[in-house]
Amino acid sequence: MLNWDLLVEKKVCLQAEFGQPGKPFRWLLLDGVLRGGVPERLALEFETRLFAKAVPNIELKHQVKKRGTPRWDEFSDLQRECLELLNSDRFVRLISEITGISPLYADPDLYGGGLHEILPGGYLNIHTDFNFHPKLRKLRALNLLLYLNPDWKPEWNGALELWQPDMLTRHAVIEPLVNRMVLFETSDVSFHGHPHRLACPEDRTRRSLAVYYYTDWQDRLPVRANTNYQLTPGQWGRLVSDVAGCLEIGTRDPTEIGDQLISRWQRKDVEQAYHFLTTVRTAYAYAEGGTPNARLDLPPTIEILLGDAAEAAQVNWFAPDLEAGPHVRDTGAGMESIGDDPYFRIRGRFGMNDVTRLHIKFNWAASLGAEAAKFYFDFGEGSSEALARLCPTKEGSNYFVFVFNRPLRRLRFDPIATPGPLPDFEMKIAYTGQGCPTTA
Repeated sequence: MLNWDLLVEKKVCLQAEFGQPGKPFRWLLLDGVLRGGVPERLALEFETRLFAKAVPNIELKHQVKKRGTPRWDEFSDLQRECLELLNSDRFVRLISEITGISPLYADPDLYGGGLHEILPGGYLNIHTDFNFHPKLRKLRALNLLLYLNPDWKPEWNGALELWQPDMLTRHAVIEPLVNRMVLFETSDVSFHGHPHRLACPEDRTRRSLAVYYYTDWQDRLPVRANTNYQLTPGQWGRLVSDVAGCLEIGTRDPTEIGDQLISRWQRKDVEQAYHFLTTVRTAYAYAEGGTPNARLDLPPTIEILLGDAAEAAQVNWFAPDLEAGPHVRDTGAGMESIGDDPYFRIRGRFGMNDVTRLHIKFNWAASLGAEAAKFYFDFGEGSSEALARLCPTKEGSNYFVFVFNRPLRRLRFDPIATPGPLPDFEMKIAYTGQGCPTTA
């Protein structure tokens, strides 16, 4: 059933393709994995195996009209044989050699995998997958998708899309053609899916087999138990437009807006779009007399968001120089507070108009209380009202700080409020942005 000759012949080429530099995450594509006639028979047997399966609840906005089964007793004999081969020791050894991931384990339960089918009008939004198998207690390492769609047409909108970690740019578009295998690593940046509604004829569906492989769990790795769905820029644009339409006709309550848009959008995404439209607005400011490029005298403002690993991976982090204040002393064995106002000045490229977004990554010792550690952002106004405090909330946090209306002049860190030894901490920062925006 499996085309072992092709797999062995292409092994070196597949190794090179999987690890090709410049990809946002490692992946490969191979056509002709199954021998002639088998893929078409596997596809036909979907009709008898999944016909009785109910179409999923339309309220699952990120996963619409998708159904499937991981149960071995619901497969046809041919489907069972194929999935057993994809889980076999020989095949697992081969893809371990191709990908360089070792040890590599098959999943006898096909957790989240098996038969997958999406009906006309359905879609699966861009996402990254869970990384922890609750029974095997292993780390999910690879996704294998084997497509079973004879005579598939691009205009039916069923292509698998791979996206960059920042979710701004599409990396690759892969048509789900019959007997095509896609293998890619599972990580917190392996964004994939098909976000466009299927436009295939009513008698066609998008069919695939899905098999996932695992490796040993890594210490201190955070567990992702759920799928992380993301909207594409085009989807965000349509959602923001829908929310704006509600606001323009006088619907101001976010819950009511969510109720109006629930047939098309997830409520949490509606709330984010509402927050964007009602808090982040640009003022095109002109002085009296129409002088171009003059800014309104708006108060300095910052907005602080908890960062995510995908965006943190896109910036250039560096360790800043820290200048201890007068109430901090170096004892040789560590830093110590000797007064009631210990702080560090953070030296960096502050006071420049092109720094409008500051990234802060912070780790501290467990003994340092979150209520004591504070960052202060100073816009140079000379009053305490111009300072904004950011209190770290958990170990390993990274934050995105948006600066509006004034360039940031100074940044300082107050690690503790009482005299005594200072716990160890590590800090990195990065800059992005261009021009100092204004907010109305």
